[in-house]
Amino acid sequence: MNFVVGMLLSVFHRDDDGGADEESAFWLLCAMVEVYMPTMYVPTLLGAKLECTVLKTLVGISLPALSVHLEREGLPLDLVVTEWFFALFSSSFPPHVTARCWDLFFFYGMTALQWVALGHLHRCSLELDGSESFETLLAVIKDTMQCEHDADRILYFALMYMERFSPPYMAQLVASIEDRLKGNAVLSLERTLASDIMPAITSTVRKSGA
Repeated sequence: MNFVVGMLLSVFHRDDDGGADEESAFWLLCAMVEVYMPTMYVPTLLGAKLECTVLKTLVGISLPALSVHLEREGLPLDLVVTEWFFALFSSSFPPHVTARCWDLFFFYGMTALQWVALGHLHRCSLELDGSESFETLLAVIKDTMQCEHDADRILYFALMYMERFSPPYMAQLVASIEDRLKGNAVLSLERTLASDIMPAITSTVRKSGA
């Protein structure tokens, strides 16, 4: 979140002395967290898991060869993209490119970041296909983002994927994956109760009865 705050402070300036307008940055940060990504920074990390799962699904659909290649080389996509969603790309792209990505974000929400992520992976897919080690793949993905200064090119690819995966399609996909993740969380809690907590409670009750 530090990167997000830093980005906001670089945008908001006071009229009197030109310094950073901390109050405006704070209230926009609150709106971003509470409205656009309410489950991103919760203890369960539901939002991060959701966005990563959605992106992996979309990559499997639109970039199947890249998906297989990353899996074969042992590079989990979560390892790369979790930071993108936590920091809204502010720790990956240069600031002026991040600002253009945020234009889409404020209009379409987290779905816009999915399009940006797909666009970036598409743009560097040829170079990734030629990389044959975990370290090289990771370096290619990160280096191409840090050296990307053409915001128009990023938006071109993002909007290309917006046409393929429309907002209604994305809303339906996100809802189905979110339901599945919540169901898995409930099942995990039930298993924890059954294996750890309930036996302890039963033992305590027996001892108190004795």
